[in-house]
Parts: sequence; structure tokens; C-alpha cells
Amino acid sequence: MPIDLKDSRNREYVSSLFCEYLQREHRSDLIRLTTQPAHVHLSLVVHFNYLCEFDNLFSELLLIRPLDTLLLLDEGLRAALKLNCIESEKPTTHNSFLNVHTRLTALPVIPEVHRETIPWSSDVGKFIALRGTVSRVGPVQVLQGRMMFTCSKCGFQFYVDANFESHFSIKPPRFCPNRDLPCSSPYLRPSPDRVFYAKNYQEVWIHERFRCLTVGVMPRSISASFEDDLLETVKPGDDVVINGIVTRRWQPPRDGVPCGILLWIKVNYVENLSELKTGVNASHVPSERVAEFESLWSKHNTFMDALESRNILLRSLCPEVCGMYLVKLSLALLLAGAPEWSCSTRKFI
Repeated sequence: MPIDLKDSRNREYVSSLFCEYLQREHRSDLIRLTTQPAHVHLSLVVHFNYLCEFDNLFSELLLIRPLDTLLLLDEGLRAALKLNCIESEKPTTHNSFLNVHTRLTALPVIPEVHRETIPWSSDVGKFIALRGTVSRVGPVQVLQGRMMFTCSKCGFQFYVDANFESHFSIKPPRFCPNRDLPCSSPYLRPSPDRVFYAKNYQEVWIHERFRCLTVGVMPRSISASFEDDLLETVKPGDDVVINGIVTRRWQPPRDGVPCGILLWIKVNYVENLSELKTGVNASHVPSERVAEFESLWSKHNTFMDALESRNILLRSLCPEVCGMYLVKLSLALLLAGAPEWSCSTRKFI
């Protein structure tokens, strides 16, 4: 039975546990993020399998309460960055690292998570990995992410975040949320803030791949929201795998207009398979691939272990072909050491 995230102590425990994981496994990434400007949206890619090996509590929470868990992971990331700045004696402020995000990759390949078909309404609230084809990409938009409100009675000031499900509308609570001086005043007004909290946003339409459908079945499609540092990572026609939460969105209610509710995917991470296949940006290796490579060789640092690690790589090369050890070894050396070459069709070989 997973822990209850409504308890503040449990939330602090999950956040501190993730902070401990980052301090142990992603020290270099934390140092890199602390050197970047504070106003730029940055992300840290975390391998799901490695995170679950550290503590399987994260696998339960991410599959049952993904939205709350991702927010706690972001809090743990900010805490780890602040702790790293304290150790290196770098100055920090209360609003430092508000634009950093945790991205999860390599979700478990199980039917409950990995999908080839568009999810249904029964999948709302689930964290899935959907493979599909990008059919349309919307323009990049700049939206207000949060707004400050002030209570007219007690003067309490607080922020209200934009609601994703109602198309980023900002609606204050009905009563003052001040609990230090119990105040239930309904008179809340927007207050001017020196900082405009902008959110970058882009809509992408994804449809099912034709090869995964039976004859005579039309492919279904779904809209996905790309935010902050995920913008402009895909283009129409790309074969992608998006990791995100299935959710609903609706327009603000109006008199005489039916309330239309649509399924959306709030994307946490995207992997563009088309770039990997065609060799676009061949010199850029994704950070999750670098993490897998470093983890493999860190576990086999002696000579005999390195030979065993080499054999693992050779067995994974054309695994349906048994034997032929020398042929696979020659092919692996050719792929790893040969220079890149492109023909007239601009395909990298």
C-alpha cells in the first residue's frame, strides 16, 4: 500500500528521498544546472529504472499518483540544487530554481504503461508512454503561469497557479487561505506583481501509427501539451514516444454553449525516434543514453568485467541471430569506430 501524499510529512519524505538520489547519482548534472541563468527553463532527465532501483517507492507513486509525485520530484530537485549551492558557497534566493523540471525516461515496458493506441477516458490520471506520429504542431504561445492575490480584510498575499484543465485560466479561491490568522473573507483582489510569471506552451497533435492498426480502422488522434523546455522538439511526421499524464480539458462554461471535454496528454518527456533513425543531430547524444553508457561501464570497471560487458553488448546486437561472435564483433567495431558518411539522399551511414 503506497503512502498517503496528503500527509505533509510523507510529502517531505518523498521529496527528501529524491534529493538524496540526485546527490548520489546526478552530482554532475546538479553542478551544470547551478551554472545556468535562473530565468531559463531547464530540466534534468532521470532514468526511471535507476530511480526505482534506488527505492521502489517511486514506482508505486508514479503509477498511482503521478501528478502529485512529479510535483514532489521538482521540489526535491530544487532542494538538491540549493544544497549544492550551499556546499559550494554560492548565493541563492527564495525564488531560485523555480524553472527547473524533472523529466522521466525509460518507463517500464508493460501494457499498463507503454501504449501503441490512443488512451481512453478510463485512462485519465495515468502516467503512460505513448508511441505515435506527429500530425500537426501548433505555434509557440506565452501564457501567464501564476498571479498574486491579496485579501482585502487581512492583507494576506498568495499566488494562484494557472489551471491546466481549464486552459490555463486563473481563478482565485472562494475564501482567503490564510490559516495563521483564521480569515474566511471572500473579498480577494489581484495585486500588482513586479515579476510576470510566463509559461511557454505549445500544442501538438499525435495520431496512431498505421502499422499498429488492423485493416479498415482509421487512426485516432489526441492532443498533447508541450511546456517550457520541451518546445519545438518535434515536427510533423516525426515518430515519437511521449511520457505524460492523461488528463481532461474543458473551456470555461458559458450560457447556451455545451461544455466540451477533450482528452489531453500533459507531456513530461519526449523522445524523437525519427532523429535517432535518420541520424539527424548525430553528434548530439541524449543525456539518458549517456547515463546508460556510464552506468554500464561503472559496474564493470575491471578488465574481466569489461570483457563480460563487451559480451553483453554483442549479444544485444542482432539478438535474433545466434552465435556468429566474430561477425558481430567486427560489425560493432565498424559502427563504433568508422567515420560518418552521407549519400545524396542525406541519410547518415
